[in-house]
Amino acid sequence: MGPLYSKRWLLGWRNIFYLVLLLELQLNGISAQIRYSIQEELHIGTSVGNLAKDLALDIGRISERNLRIVSGTKQELFEVYEMKVMATDKGAGSLSTHCNVIVKVEDENDNPPEIDITSMSSKIPENAPPGSVVALMAITDLDSGVNGQVVCAVPTHLPFDLKQSPDGHSYSLVTKDSLDKESAHSYDITITARDLGSPALSSTKVIKVNVQDVNDNRPSFARNPYTFYVGENNKPGMPIFSVSASDADEGDNAAISYSFDRKSSGPSISSFLNINDANGSIYALKKFDFETQKTFQFHVIATDAGNPSLSSNVTVCVYILDQNDNAPVILYPLSSNGSAEGMEQIPRNVNAGHLVTKVRAYDADIGYNGWLLFSLQEVSDHSLFGLDRYTGRIRTLRSFTETDEAQHKLVILVKDNGNVSLSATATVVVKLVEPKEAISASDVKSAATDQGENDIPFYLIITLGSVSTLFLISIIVLIAMQCSKTTDVSSKYLPETNYDGTLCHSIQYRSGEKRYMLVGPRMSIGSTIVPGSNGNTLVVPDRRRTLEENDNAPVIMYPVSSNGTAEGIEELPRNVPAGHLVTKVRAYDADIGYNGWLLFSLQDVSDHSLFGLDRYTGRKRTLRSFTETDEAQHKLVILVKDNRNVSLSATATMVVKLVEPKEDISASDVKARKTFQLKSNIPSQRR
Repeated sequence: MGPLYSKRWLLGWRNIFYLVLLLELQLNGISAQIRYSIQEELHIGTSVGNLAKDLALDIGRISERNLRIVSGTKQELFEVYEMKVMATDKGAGSLSTHCNVIVKVEDENDNPPEIDITSMSSKIPENAPPGSVVALMAITDLDSGVNGQVVCAVPTHLPFDLKQSPDGHSYSLVTKDSLDKESAHSYDITITARDLGSPALSSTKVIKVNVQDVNDNRPSFARNPYTFYVGENNKPGMPIFSVSASDADEGDNAAISYSFDRKSSGPSISSFLNINDANGSIYALKKFDFETQKTFQFHVIATDAGNPSLSSNVTVCVYILDQNDNAPVILYPLSSNGSAEGMEQIPRNVNAGHLVTKVRAYDADIGYNGWLLFSLQEVSDHSLFGLDRYTGRIRTLRSFTETDEAQHKLVILVKDNGNVSLSATATVVVKLVEPKEAISASDVKSAATDQGENDIPFYLIITLGSVSTLFLISIIVLIAMQCSKTTDVSSKYLPETNYDGTLCHSIQYRSGEKRYMLVGPRMSIGSTIVPGSNGNTLVVPDRRRTLEENDNAPVIMYPVSSNGTAEGIEELPRNVPAGHLVTKVRAYDADIGYNGWLLFSLQDVSDHSLFGLDRYTGRKRTLRSFTETDEAQHKLVILVKDNRNVSLSATATMVVKLVEPKEDISASDVKARKTFQLKSNIPSQRR
């Protein structure tokens, strides 16, 4: 019986169980029951029981009586096993008996659950809705009862869940949340099956699920908007800048192509720009000219290769930088054939400092490239004439003598302030004439220009006085005419008894849109004047309405940044002395008179001991030398306002940066040295 137990139903068992053998022995009406208890996993040949002894059989006669055991079942691994045991002797007319052996197996939890994947999708789209089936699996446990009941689970932090079938023997793995390939490319899902035995047994299985990309992300630009600065006179056909976009998707969904947005940018953009659709590099098809076009903008579209494709656009702002590519143009003197030549006649008896003429020139560039300087390149007598470097005014340095030549030739060089300066020349021939001759046009212009600048306030006072006198005379005439009329009975003036007819009292008042003047005789103390009498009332037109109103705020002309704000940066060495000209704030007011008279003041400054500002000219100078403890950068806010009771104003911001003397002299320092003696009428050189 040992081999029978180990081969058929003892294999695989790990715990101790009890074998109950029910032997029904029927021999000559005698029956008996025998029960054995054995352990599972016994070795082949292990003794289970001694039937001869337990049945009280003669051991010596067992062989003669041919005792054997016959199995009564062919089924394996059942809870109940039934066998028939027959005993036969070998005597003449042998006798036999038999019994039924019933084996009941008591289950122990010694089999872990088994997970069998019956169907699975290794890839799932990231836009799959929650509840999409990923895999199907069957769960089995060889144990019975509670030991064979299995519960399955997956980690809760994953976007997946298990759903059990109605029969309880299979599960489906489904999505419980939306998937995002950009967050997780794949998932390793550990499925755990655990039975309800005590102690519980479990098993695991890992399923790898890859998330399939879907085109759900638009291309994204690194910046929006893009701002680029391009110098004029660029080389056509060369890349000037590039734009770049990225896409969080993969494969074709992330392959980006670039193009111009012709709807918003206009079709003309392709006439001077081209874009590489693969990398976003933008090429110029022609040279840019600052004087023709200072800035422009357009839109670039980035489109991916997904199906359907997604796109986004970006604004590109381009500012053209000025290059010194325009030479100065002489506006005066100018001859009839177009050459920069002219003749000026002046009397011999003019004094030193006499204004001979003024050379006027213009440069189409801006900033330092358009800032013009004048110098005498050739002159017949250096002791006779001097030239203002910044204004182009030619003046006499001394009085003329009889030995001086009657004609002098001056060649004036006009050059700009660019790194590689451009220039033009003008020729002025000065002819001396005797005082008795007619005053030349140049002398008239000299007197009008030179004396006019100094005598403007004087002439203005004379003009205002004349106008005021005429106005007063008109008022007196009107009063006299009014008083010459007979006194109306309805007059509400109460004259004195000794009234002699002299008008010596008047009152002005306003009613609505009109002004009135009440005129009458001298009144005694306590007398009453009631306005409104027709006989004594003059309606005076309100001339103040024709005066100009202060309706224009100052406009900052310098400093002006590239984006149009009144901001600028000036650099100057640390070793400049006190009184050094840092810069000059220039402003303009469209009003006239006091409405257009501008005053400058420092509204905000980091160190009041360092910088001073001229109230009337806007010149900013250093008040002392710089020390090692001074900050390297200073911010100054200048307030520019006009001169009315209710003034209008504007502000300019200037940042002064100190540099070491060994560094290259900056543009601001060049300007500072060149404008140290600059007069306030510098803009006249562009007239």
